[in-house]
Amino acid sequence: MSQTDKNINYWFLDVFSIEKNSPVPTYQQLVNAVSKAVKENVLKQGERLPSINRLSAHYQVSRATVEKALGSLKKRGIVQSAPYKGFFVAENLRLEKHKILLLFNNQGSVNDLIYKSFLRRIGANVQVDCLVYNNNVGLFNHLTKLKSAEADFVVIPQIASDFENLFSSIINLPGEKLLMLEKYVEKLSGSAFSIL
Repeated sequence: MSQTDKNINYWFLDVFSIEKNSPVPTYQQLVNAVSKAVKENVLKQGERLPSINRLSAHYQVSRATVEKALGSLKKRGIVQSAPYKGFFVAENLRLEKHKILLLFNNQGSVNDLIYKSFLRRIGANVQVDCLVYNNNVGLFNHLTKLKSAEADFVVIPQIASDFENLFSSIINLPGEKLLMLEKYVEKLSGSAFSIL
């Protein structure tokens, strides 16, 4: 390892992987991996990232994909670049807020009260997106796929005619990212959390 390689963190390359069949674009997966590594302090401020060629070869993606990811990270203030030296974790980080997707089956005054109460309790360092899927399982699946890489899920289902299909979609969400505000359901697996 050369003198210039000493300050490069290669360890995170083996911790984060790219899923080729994911609905999340590859460049966004790279953005999410680096962002997560920074948030979890795997990558520290001022630490140099592996080169574009190294990232491209390791993740078996094009240089353009890596450049797009690094450009997005730079725009968001997570990394900075230095000519002929590469990319570094930014010294003055502007870390993003934690993202939560709050999913309601329908609109209504009760759900409005739940939403407002949720916002008051959740804290300032959280971005909450509230979406309504109108008992449409296809729309529910589309919304959760779009947000699966970047957000945790809070689902407030209501028993409806197509609840079995909706429930099948809910149990396919990553358990560690799911909070369901409904009666306890035994089929929820892993670290999923369900409350009444």
